[in-house]
Amino acid sequence: MFNNQLTLNDGRQLSYAVYGNPRGFPILFFHGTPGSRYECSFVDGQQLGEDTCMIVVDRPGYGLSDPKNNRTILNWTNDVKQLLDHLGLLKVDVVGVSGGGPYALACAVKLEEYVNHVAIVCGIGPLAISGDSGSVSDDEKRSSIEKELSAPEKMAEQIAQMHAHPEAMGEETTNNLSEFDRSVIMPDIVKKWIKNVKEATRSPEGMITDYKLLLQSWEVALNEISIPVYFWHGYQDDMVSLQHPRFLAEQIQGAELEFIEGAGHLGAAIVGTRNAVSLFKEKRESNDF
Repeated sequence: MFNNQLTLNDGRQLSYAVYGNPRGFPILFFHGTPGSRYECSFVDGQQLGEDTCMIVVDRPGYGLSDPKNNRTILNWTNDVKQLLDHLGLLKVDVVGVSGGGPYALACAVKLEEYVNHVAIVCGIGPLAISGDSGSVSDDEKRSSIEKELSAPEKMAEQIAQMHAHPEAMGEETTNNLSEFDRSVIMPDIVKKWIKNVKEATRSPEGMITDYKLLLQSWEVALNEISIPVYFWHGYQDDMVSLQHPRFLAEQIQGAELEFIEGAGHLGAAIVGTRNAVSLFKEKRESNDF
């Protein structure tokens, strides 16, 4: 893994990590909420092989990336475009996991000429307005996020505690895993997850902004997406309900949705990402772009 930083046009720093062969075919990976450039470390070099490069970007306010004023899901693509130009990349595949899903779909709309395929793994859908046909009917998730945001100082304090004691979150998470997830999440992955949580919570800015944006209109025209989009979601996911991938897949023409039997949120994040890497390889080998 190689850590890198790019100075953007507005002077902000954008941090990213490169896994696998830097000269291999590039896959952009967008982390969850919270998350960081360390999040995809569970995809080992053997699976990536000599022909694949995974580029994981800290969204503004996470890790070493500077916060961005007036950040939106859609204008995230401006940062991505600058990164693609900096790296000289003309074509990429994109993976968005959990809270990173909306940002991956934004790239499918705004950066269509650069993107071959998109994979959404245990991804969250729009939660803008309860009962709105353009949003997922998930009042429980919406209320949970609204409650967190109603006390921003308390939320910032909780994020600071996560940074100070990431192992506590790791323990809390692993104590409630499904049987499937326990078979997938080995002790080395737990250690990597704890490292990811600590890096993700250097500042409360990234997570708080992500939460705010999930309750607003994405301004992403899902029905205009024309590139192939694939969804993987855990059938036992109790963090992002099955309504989310079903809603999103219905909005996107030709989208494919696969449920992973027995998988919870974290198990699906790992297995779904690995499935996406394998599928993208198959597509390249068959020249299916």
